[in-house]
Amino acid sequence: MASSSRIKPFEIDGDSARLPSEWETWKYDLEAFFLAQGIVSQRQKRAQLAYLGGPGLQGLLRHLPGVNQVPHVSADPPFYDVAIQCLDNYFEPYRRKAYERHAFHQIKQKDGENFTHFVMRLRKQIARCDYAPRSVDELIADRIALGCASEELRRKLLQKDRSLEEIMALGTSMAGSTQQSMWIGTTPKINHELGVSAIHKQRTMKPYDRNTRRPQAPTKPYGNYSNQSRAPAFPRDNPYQRQPDICYSCGLPGHTRSSYECPARGAICVSCGGKGHWAKACTRRNYNRYPTRNPGQNTKRIQAVKDEENNEHRQHYAFYAMGRNVFVFKVGGIDVPMTIDSGADCNIISHDVWLQMKEADVDAVDVRTGTDRPIMGYASSEPMKVVGTFKTEVSAGDRRSFAKFYVVEGGQQCLLGDWTAKDLQVLKVGFDVGMVKHGASKPFPKLRGIVAQIPIDKEVQPVQQPYRRPPIALEEKIKHKLESLLEQDIIEPVKGPSAWVSPMVPVIKDSGEIRLCIDMRQANQAVRRETHPLPLIDDLLGSVSGAMRFSKLDIKDAYHQIEISVESRAITTFITKYGLFRYKRLMFGVCSAPEVFQKIMETLVAGLVGVIVYLDDVIVYGRSCEEHDRNLAALLKRFSEYDVLLNVSKCVYNVEALEVLGHELSTKGIRPTESRIAAIQQFREPQNASELRSFIGLI
Repeated sequence: MASSSRIKPFEIDGDSARLPSEWETWKYDLEAFFLAQGIVSQRQKRAQLAYLGGPGLQGLLRHLPGVNQVPHVSADPPFYDVAIQCLDNYFEPYRRKAYERHAFHQIKQKDGENFTHFVMRLRKQIARCDYAPRSVDELIADRIALGCASEELRRKLLQKDRSLEEIMALGTSMAGSTQQSMWIGTTPKINHELGVSAIHKQRTMKPYDRNTRRPQAPTKPYGNYSNQSRAPAFPRDNPYQRQPDICYSCGLPGHTRSSYECPARGAICVSCGGKGHWAKACTRRNYNRYPTRNPGQNTKRIQAVKDEENNEHRQHYAFYAMGRNVFVFKVGGIDVPMTIDSGADCNIISHDVWLQMKEADVDAVDVRTGTDRPIMGYASSEPMKVVGTFKTEVSAGDRRSFAKFYVVEGGQQCLLGDWTAKDLQVLKVGFDVGMVKHGASKPFPKLRGIVAQIPIDKEVQPVQQPYRRPPIALEEKIKHKLESLLEQDIIEPVKGPSAWVSPMVPVIKDSGEIRLCIDMRQANQAVRRETHPLPLIDDLLGSVSGAMRFSKLDIKDAYHQIEISVESRAITTFITKYGLFRYKRLMFGVCSAPEVFQKIMETLVAGLVGVIVYLDDVIVYGRSCEEHDRNLAALLKRFSEYDVLLNVSKCVYNVEALEVLGHELSTKGIRPTESRIAAIQQFREPQNASELRSFIGLI
């Protein structure tokens, strides 16, 4: 009977912190085995427990106190029940709620993992955490939002609060539609031998109207092809034939990267400096890099391309000198890595990339072979070999432009020219390339697709507080500040009476400007706090062990970038000389604001590596310069997707030491800052027990 069991012997010498949960799982399998085999006798169950449990469990069954003290009160004494009770008591002290809860909050959806299986893993782990039953569903819902692999699902979950049942239905539905789309669509081929990033079709071109800057259906067929939906290939004798086995180290067919026949074994890549592959097969060559220098520092000339019919050729310089200025744009609906070239007067696509775009059914119009004008490369006396041209839509985020592209024979990379880059607002002369936002904008930007809720306890009686008159000298500044907040869409006037009214308190900054604060002490009694905890310094800094490079991004007026729902705005109403106003954005003074903001930011950066969030400070770290740059690029891309505005003057990039929350992070480890140490050393000695407790609390 035991031979038919798939139950493995129980290992009692494993991780002690996991023993209680592993014992519960093993015991569940054992009970299922008894049920399937029809074993009901206590004596038989006890024998199977010892036999299937293995040597470790057998030793416990021989020596545990009370394991053999079985009362003979019936024809079938409880041999099995007594043994199980003794084993439960033995494993219980190993149970660590903190460990199990930590494990729960680390769960993320794996690549290719089914959404339902991901939720089941969460349910299985939270059962070991001993949380209050009323908070289990909410914690699982939060973990789904933080750990799900789908950015689209995460965006939807941030838009409004949903129950766990609603999240399950939404996630299952989206997973099913994604799977169906994968079956319906086709996967494009990748030319590994040319070292070109994979190109995927993700969008269908729409008709173009010059008023809306979108492509319109052509009045005549593409090129000379009247009955074909795909753009024609330009004539070329391609010496590279696609082979079933392509080496990922050298890009040549006929062997694999682990073969001794590979000519790139031991070679040094001139693109990334790595060993064992050639530059044309390098998978790290197209990582986005973001600058850490200001314009004018370490400038260098980049590949300038000019049109010979253009009599005026400007000599351009790049303000970006570290790494390749490569970004992914949608060209005709296809993701194409392109270099932003401020010295190029036209857009260049290499012939190799064009062939892959054609295979992916690129949407293009006015496709022609040859060219009506020569294109000159920088520092070259011979024109480039242009094999054709086409026109299509190119987009970066939500910005689009309709442009002409020249297909060049033998091109090493694709270039986005000066005019198209400026039209897409990805090239601004005089500003750092890669800044998330430039300057102040009106209205003040808000995170895309995110609306926060401030839960209100309806049982608390609303309070209408009277107007507090500020000093006369500040009235003009208060007026200008209110006008600025209105113009930036941060506050709005209140029409009619309001149940909640709080007084305004102006605070003078060191710069002489004022900050409008709202006395929310009465209103906060009705605000229901979030259950999301703020991270501790040990939690934040423990993960940066071994890091060598750091960056710190400061979110400008962070709370004001979070829009609050209409039903949450009434409690923020405040009274001024000019009437009642209320906030449309999250504000200082609301007692739940830190938890709300922290939860949103953790959800926003979920899935990113080497990123730590503490309210409006975002730390990026890496164990090498390449890893740091990669992590920073991914974070800035995520911030760009959500329209996060950074305070550039307070951002610090790519440094070896960084001050965070009174601690200094560096390549030497983590230590308190000198100012904190000096403050403690200069503090007078406590004189009594009360002062001693206060002193200990301060440090």
